[in-house]
Amino acid sequence: MEKDDTKREYIQLYRVLEEMQEHLGEYREKYDKKRWKPFDEQNLSLQACLGRLTKDELSKIRTHLNIHGASALKKQALIELIAEQLPQQIIRLLKMFDLERFRILEQVCAQGDRGCYPENVDNFDYFVSRGLFFTGTLDNQKVLIVPEEVRRAIISSDHVLLQKELRRNQDWISLSKGLLYYYGVLNVYQILKMLETTLNTEVNLGDLFNILYEYHDYDGDSFDIKGSEVFDLLVMNTDLVRKEHASRPELSFRPFTKQEIIQAGSYRFMDRNYAYLAFVQFVTKEYNIDVEDADAFVEECVYHIRNSVDVSQIMKGITEQFEIEDEITLKGFMSHLVQLHNHTRQWVLKGYTPNELSAVGSEEYNHNNLVPFVRRRKVERNAPCPCGSGKKYKKCCGRN
Repeated sequence: MEKDDTKREYIQLYRVLEEMQEHLGEYREKYDKKRWKPFDEQNLSLQACLGRLTKDELSKIRTHLNIHGASALKKQALIELIAEQLPQQIIRLLKMFDLERFRILEQVCAQGDRGCYPENVDNFDYFVSRGLFFTGTLDNQKVLIVPEEVRRAIISSDHVLLQKELRRNQDWISLSKGLLYYYGVLNVYQILKMLETTLNTEVNLGDLFNILYEYHDYDGDSFDIKGSEVFDLLVMNTDLVRKEHASRPELSFRPFTKQEIIQAGSYRFMDRNYAYLAFVQFVTKEYNIDVEDADAFVEECVYHIRNSVDVSQIMKGITEQFEIEDEITLKGFMSHLVQLHNHTRQWVLKGYTPNELSAVGSEEYNHNNLVPFVRRRKVERNAPCPCGSGKKYKKCCGRN
């Protein structure tokens, strides 16, 4: 009887999911039909392009343009106000760009009235929400259009001065991403001080915050911002990292060169030190898997280490993932995992590796020349299990 009830519940749940997918498909179809409706080739003015948008879409553009006191305006009045203000605000918007976004803007502008195919442009919704691009079709082809008024404002800007600010913004963004790779969680003021030290120049706090916020809106895959706090998206527990930083007031953040920080801020960067590479080699030698898969496995171990997951928990996950048939292989895994742990730059240690702190005589990490494992952290029962199984903690390692 109980099995029949469970079966019925699964069938009902499956039907609900099917209905949700059907409604979602209908919504997407309706949305795409509106978004990619044909342009009037005879009228590609800014006002005409703005008239294709909903009141909510216009309000988003108004917000990004910092137009205040216009929330009560009717749609046509709002269109006219934005059409007047947008060309005047172009320079202010561009001054918060980096080189990548400006090149995308130039690429689309260069196509003129013909438009640019959206598949050639990354994150074009960011530009749409600022009134720089408009979506539609020409000759049954999906295109992005930049109205003539917007193109003229971009072309007439002082490109020499603008390029200088774009390069500055590029440096600030790249360095900020690199700092977060090493330290995990920082407030904007801490980032400012580190940038000033690295670049040997003053940094305006308001400008820095606006540039980081704008970049986060453009590419949300690098870091997140909550209030004045900025953190790497791979940090599972920002409170823990922040508290650990505060608990070591006598330990300064580990210094890095400008080149090291920029490299750490690059896409998919991973510090593949000798302990990392030795672990990859061990796995490929012991098991019939290619280097790419072994690298992905070791990278996952680094992710758990940097999130202060207990080494014994990581080892438990390893024993579930691999068939370990003898004690020699088990000891090999453990030895490599310990070496990886001790040579991994950790957020809670302000960018140091445990070995580095041990070498300078840290009491916390120097006991008989061995570096102990990070202490076990409390995990909420309904949280994902830190061993990496994909199960809830209470149904996995939390059973005991």
